[in-house]
Amino acid sequence: GVADDLARPAAVRALHRQAQALLPPSDIGVYTQGMMDLGATVCTPRAPRCPLCPWSSRCAAHREGRPEAYPVKSRRLVRRAQQHALLMLTHRDAVWLVQRPRLGIWAGLWCLPQFDDPEQVQALSAPGPGVLKPLPPFTHVLTHRDLRLEPYHWVLPARLGVRQRAALEVRLPAGRWMSAQQALGSGLPAPVRRLLDEHLAARPAVPRDGEPADQPGPTTPLPRR
Repeated sequence: GVADDLARPAAVRALHRQAQALLPPSDIGVYTQGMMDLGATVCTPRAPRCPLCPWSSRCAAHREGRPEAYPVKSRRLVRRAQQHALLMLTHRDAVWLVQRPRLGIWAGLWCLPQFDDPEQVQALSAPGPGVLKPLPPFTHVLTHRDLRLEPYHWVLPARLGVRQRAALEVRLPAGRWMSAQQALGSGLPAPVRRLLDEHLAARPAVPRDGEPADQPGPTTPLPRR
């Protein structure tokens, strides 16, 4: 553990080194999702539920019987606000997702493409095909920053040709197609999961050419670039 005051930069660096050393060699998205869930439901700042914690036997704060005394912070963190646009690009029952870097916010999780300016989303979608629709903006609160998110839903034509789709993928941030089932079964940031739950999971599958209308659409991801 780190008992030093996190108001000191040296203590923050020591904490980061310890956290880095605990990263698994693979499945970083699953690990990150687990850490966020643990912090949100078990290892809370007030009244932590130590008996339920799988790390309690290795936790210095638990051994000392003072779990609420950590982390030590003599200076209040300054909250920051960041604004981003999110692009939910869908084709039939699939969505284009990108994997976040191993460090930083939402490390290793699968995410919708993120942009600093909504005009970047509009410029990307302007040549088509399909229709771009703005979705209601919302704020997602993190420990010491507020993310003001402005999502857009770009719906591609169901019968988009292979060449058209390949030409579009060249313009996109590197990622892959996932079916709704695959996406919701992956490690996702909470606001991305919320958007997919609301706008993708409930959409009826669109039949392929020649398929009866009552058959489900594809359950495997479309070809990745």
